[in-house]
Amino acid sequence: MFNFFKREKPDVEPKEEETQEKNTDIVAAVTYYMTSEGQAFVDVEMREFDDASTIMMAALLSGINTGLYSHDTLEMLRNGLLEEDRTDLYLLLVTKLASVYIEANKNEGDEDEPLISPSEVLD
Repeated sequence: MFNFFKREKPDVEPKEEETQEKNTDIVAAVTYYMTSEGQAFVDVEMREFDDASTIMMAALLSGINTGLYSHDTLEMLRNGLLEEDRTDLYLLLVTKLASVYIEANKNEGDEDEPLISPSEVLD
């Protein structure tokens, strides 16, 4: 699905009809981009503006937001980076992701707060 690690682009662009044939089953798509300046962009596409496509887009967004696709995405990145013998970049990636995760969850389970508040005991 993704060709992140292709070093050379093909000399010949695929024919328009070949591209359309591959994409005929795609109902909803979300693509994220990051510029060299660190600016993030998102592109969304729906084949039709109807109930079925909207439900599929909702399922796709839900999967993205809940992390359902994170494992597969990281696995694809890992395989590509290891194939290119760039273990250093894979370690940088997972270290950064781990630090973001820890930062986002550091207030959960704060040890200074009691597990049961006094007002819950008195009620």
